Amino acid sequence: MPENKILSDRELEILKLVATGASNKQIAAELHISVNTVKVHLRNIYSKLDVSSRTEATIYAVRLGLVPSPRPEPELNEIPPTTDDTTPKDTSQKSAWERWGKWLAIAGIVFVLILVAGALSTQWVKRQSATAVPAAIDAQAFERDRWQERSPMLMQRAGFAAIVFNNQIYALGGETASGLTAAAERYDVLLDEWTFIPEMLEPLTDIQGATVGGKIYVPGGRRADGSISDRLLVYDPHADAWETRAPMPVALSAYALTAFEGKLYLFGGWDGEQYTNRALRYDPSLDVWNEIPPMPTARGYAGAAVSGGMIHVMGGDDGSQMLTAHDVYAPDKGVWDTFSPLPAVRSRFACASVAGIIHLLGGLDDAQSKDVLAYRYLPADDIWGGFAMPSGVWSDLGAVTVGENIHLFGGRLGAEYTGQNYTYRAIYSIMLPVSP
Repeated sequence: MPENKILSDRELEILKLVATGASNKQIAAELHISVNTVKVHLRNIYSKLDVSSRTEATIYAVRLGLVPSPRPEPELNEIPPTTDDTTPKDTSQKSAWERWGKWLAIAGIVFVLILVAGALSTQWVKRQSATAVPAAIDAQAFERDRWQERSPMLMQRAGFAAIVFNNQIYALGGETASGLTAAAERYDVLLDEWTFIPEMLEPLTDIQGATVGGKIYVPGGRRADGSISDRLLVYDPHADAWETRAPMPVALSAYALTAFEGKLYLFGGWDGEQYTNRALRYDPSLDVWNEIPPMPTARGYAGAAVSGGMIHVMGGDDGSQMLTAHDVYAPDKGVWDTFSPLPAVRSRFACASVAGIIHLLGGLDDAQSKDVLAYRYLPADDIWGGFAMPSGVWSDLGAVTVGENIHLFGGRLGAEYTGQNYTYRAIYSIMLPVSP
């Protein structure tokens, strides 16, 4: 079936406006519909075309003729006329061509490589002759090829802190089949090799970590006796040694943690009696913790990621049920807002941000699914999409971003501890074909 037949008339209208560079608000005003309705249509368009961004949708649409090019009687491989061309130009499409953006004109001249972050199922279009049409690539095979297995961890563990610093990945503490551990190991991305480093100051699990100013910070955590720690453990990679800093104002484990502009931000968690909505900020330069406005939703085992100067706190468990909640904190204003919820409840997952796109990986859902989808969130469109993981139910894992790749390692496969280690290529390139 031709691709344009799978889109409704309204979706085609919206895709045409997307191709001109119009924002969601501009599309809503043009079609006299709400911004939320535009988002719903965009979600459907992305799903039907197997793409995950406006750039991909536009390239896909023009290349396959789903929408007309902004120029009359276009050839996608035609190089835009230079400014000294004396041939009279048709100015009826000028506005649309300008809104399409200067990047396409450059692409027509120099075969620009466009980086497309997090394709749900991107097509790789090779350079071909003017009349050739690229064959479609199997979407599932393409997505599968983005996963690569690496050397397994030295210790199978879950609930540990996963951190990246100077292209070295750290796995600290956690829980093994023999109980809690203080063991720490480091992974060299270039050598594909794990080595042990000095142990943490005590065995802890349900912890996370973050890097600020060349040091790794691991707050709180759960001890083997079930008590909750308020200690802040700090590892200095240069000195290869551990120390403690100012304790938290409240003992917490199973929190969400991220670093932003030289400070740590900690959200929710388990305080030994209940899940909390408390939020804390730590300034390493002052060695001081401060309370910040609490989350709208109390929870533990959530994820936190930074995109566009905002901190997104997603999913988790409130003690009675898993959540789809997606709350966003603006550090500069100190206020919370609510964004599109996750497509399904999720807890005990890992998250990572690549090129501003947030990835939720692994975790548990309330259906005890055999295959749990990973999710990808586009902040610009407030839209979620799903893609397949290499394993079935993979929870309590670690994930960090190194360059264009997300590294996922450790955790549980069902009820079994694992040390498996994968990379997911989150950024791919598309070559726009032009005439020789």
